[in-house]
Amino acid sequence: MAVKALVIGLFSLSCLLAGVSRTCGSTDDCLCSCLKDVIPTTEEERKQYVEEETKKITKELVVPKKNLSSTARKKESATDDRPSAQNVGYMGVTMLCMSGVIILAMDANYIMKIFQFFKKKSA
Repeated sequence: MAVKALVIGLFSLSCLLAGVSRTCGSTDDCLCSCLKDVIPTTEEERKQYVEEETKKITKELVVPKKNLSSTARKKESATDDRPSAQNVGYMGVTMLCMSGVIILAMDANYIMKIFQFFKKKSA
């Protein structure tokens, strides 16, 4: 039903721009709307009417940005099942873990002395 109304609106606009008054006998077999009483007579009124109808049709056709698929895709990361991508990820995790292990290994002697100190103190 909305599509038919849109077609009627666009047809009416084209009639207005051409300066043609279209009238219909019945609304079932005709796509145009009966604008005999509505069509403005002066050029300025006609332009204003066309602008208003254009704004109304544009408002009906506008889709909110939150409903677009591009908005949803911005928030989600895509999966990558390629072996090379997985290997790069494993390598990154390994590098992060190794940096932590190296820092703890450099302080291992100091950590052992602290444990021995508390062990002697509690005994």
